[in-house]
Amino acid sequence: MAFQTLAVQSQSNAQATAACEVWVASSTDRVMLMEISFKVDAGASPQNIFGFGLPAVKGLGRTLSATNKMTQQDMAALASTTYVATAWTTGPTVPTNFFRRTSIANTTGISFAWTFPNGILIPPLSSLVLWNIANNDIVDIEVVIDE
Repeated sequence: MAFQTLAVQSQSNAQATAACEVWVASSTDRVMLMEISFKVDAGASPQNIFGFGLPAVKGLGRTLSATNKMTQQDMAALASTTYVATAWTTGPTVPTNFFRRTSIANTTGISFAWTFPNGILIPPLSSLVLWNIANNDIVDIEVVIDE
């Protein structure tokens, strides 16, 4: 397994929408999410409330997605099957239960990170979402996975 990281910017900040979706395209890979962090770009919302969990239904027609990048130079030749999406034709649905929830101030530059020392398994062909519980600010998002 190898650590990989990727940074994206959320496209939606509307209440009850996904800010991003981390999804596994392989039917065999065991991917562990090690960390997800986000930073407020512009403090316009009164308060930012986020949740994180398994969506009831995955997003479809992902229109803005990127492959995670290896953090170890000697592993650069390996291909990743884990992607981060920030826009969809049909977005993922709200998680039934959140693994984590947080409220952060509307101060530009404030950041927050959830770390999972043992990782959270993203099942094959499944995803995890960072969910806008409130009308939030656009945020820069970083994910670290072990694939």
